[in-house]
Amino acid sequence: MQKSKKLLTLLMAAAILLCLTPALYAADSGSITINNAVVGQTYTVYRIFDLESYNEKANAYLYSVNANWEAFISGTSVNGVYVTVDDQTGVTWVDGANAQNFAKLAMDYVTQNSVSATASAAASSTSVTFSGLAFGYYLVDTSLGALCSLSNVTADATVVEKNSEPMVNPLIGGTNTDSISAAIGNSISMDAMITVGSTTSNYVLHIEHGSGLTCKVGKPYILMESGVQDTFSTSGYSTDTSTVGTTTVTITRTLTENQVVYVPITLTLNTNAVIGSAGNPVKLWLTYGSGSTTAAAVTTIYSWDLPIYKYTGTDTPLAGAEFTITNGSSSMLFKQVSTSGTAVYVPDGSGTYASITTDSTGRFILRGLASGTYTLTETAAPEGFAVLSDPITVVIGDDGTLNATTDNPSGVTEIKVLNQSGTKLPETGGIGTTIVVCVGFVILTASGVLFVTKLRMKTREHM
Repeated sequence: MQKSKKLLTLLMAAAILLCLTPALYAADSGSITINNAVVGQTYTVYRIFDLESYNEKANAYLYSVNANWEAFISGTSVNGVYVTVDDQTGVTWVDGANAQNFAKLAMDYVTQNSVSATASAAASSTSVTFSGLAFGYYLVDTSLGALCSLSNVTADATVVEKNSEPMVNPLIGGTNTDSISAAIGNSISMDAMITVGSTTSNYVLHIEHGSGLTCKVGKPYILMESGVQDTFSTSGYSTDTSTVGTTTVTITRTLTENQVVYVPITLTLNTNAVIGSAGNPVKLWLTYGSGSTTAAAVTTIYSWDLPIYKYTGTDTPLAGAEFTITNGSSSMLFKQVSTSGTAVYVPDGSGTYASITTDSTGRFILRGLASGTYTLTETAAPEGFAVLSDPITVVIGDDGTLNATTDNPSGVTEIKVLNQSGTKLPETGGIGTTIVVCVGFVILTASGVLFVTKLRMKTREHM
């Protein structure tokens, strides 16, 4: 019986994942309650040893091996190394054996042999209770990693979850950011900030960015207290871009709990980007340990359309008007990506269009612009029309609205630019004078004819 007492003493001192659920005189079942549970994580218990009988006052306990664990306990890596099994004394602990290593071996056995669990439950609150458990020693596992704890020999055992779940946060400019706008061709620098949890192995960062964003990953690093970056060597991580729209970073360097790892990410908006309110979501999440997964952190990158309509009169499209576009003090270059229907242009630092000329539709679309203030300047007008004397200011809101105001928060659907033609000026001696002259000439001619006729008649009379 002294060996059984040593078993309990050593296990309790180790404070590892082997959890004892004991018996009471008045009951034949007990419970395990896990406090400080992590909501959404799964907790599982396995009974390794059955408690056949005990005498609490005499501190005497007789344990036998549960049928699901006989192969494990009888294996050469366990039997005689951590425990011995005797028909008379049952299971006893080997002096000096490392209980933590025993627990790790037990967890490996569960993973490799699909051992049936005694009970399993997902945490819906910070407390999980398994009731109606037969007395015995229980291995308690969590999807966060092995739960290291021991309980005293009572009917209702309490285990405190000491594991912490890792986290990943998207930082832009050092700030946790859930949305931002960008123009096509713009690059956004992001850091995936990973806080290491109690499970420190098998970390994989998943970056789901879609086909509208081109993703490049830099070398991960740890920021030391001195401010110096401890950059990972190429053997400490690997990157996989084989799946379109997704990039994964596998960390092979040894990590420690509560360590913070930064993974630099450069995201460039390309011509496949989604334009409008749906945006381009970037999802970051981790897999770690034995396949556990964190919740995804999402940052959405937005880009917008700026439609322009040049017209005259009430609503007549006007071709031949030429415009330049500036953002702040920077003139913008564009390339044309669509000639079917309304012409579409996207920003391009090496584009061939420093100015854009309207076609017969009077319309064109500047696609893939960031939120901000733009200036539209008419640099040439069609023949018969004057160039606009003042540039037009356009504000694209954070939600994509155009020139929204307090009175019109929805803004406008397109920027309409009106040009009126002049009229032909009257000539000196206009048409009214011409008519008078013509009438006068007719009268003068008629008078001359009449005078000559009368003169001839008088001459004949005198003859």
